[in-house]
Amino acid sequence: MADILEIIIPENAGLQDYRYLLSLAENEITKLTPLISRYKVARTNAKAAYDDALSSAKVNAMVKYDLKPNHQTMINAKANSDPEVKRLKQVYLEAKALEIKAVDRLEQIKGLRDTLKAMVKSEQVSY
Repeated sequence: MADILEIIIPENAGLQDYRYLLSLAENEITKLTPLISRYKVARTNAKAAYDDALSSAKVNAMVKYDLKPNHQTMINAKANSDPEVKRLKQVYLEAKALEIKAVDRLEQIKGLRDTLKAMVKSEQVSY
């Protein structure tokens, strides 16, 4: 079946068509809501892992390169160049992007749903 956001509503669509599309939109919203929650948990966990790795890398950089706490620029540069920190940052950014895409899609479908509700209401009034 076509993506609900790509369906073109014909000009001669009637009440039954609007109701059908409205039910599709509601079903899509129902599917997306728990998915967004899982994405949010994944993003939070990825951020925590990244933050922990970054903190550890900063401590390691201070020890390895004999840096003092006032050398923050150098500490951050060394910590951010750590391969594990880079990998975890990428995982975090990907998790964040997935969540943003899903939330954006949900908002678009909610907008479609609201439009379809208005169309159903106007069609019911015209009968």
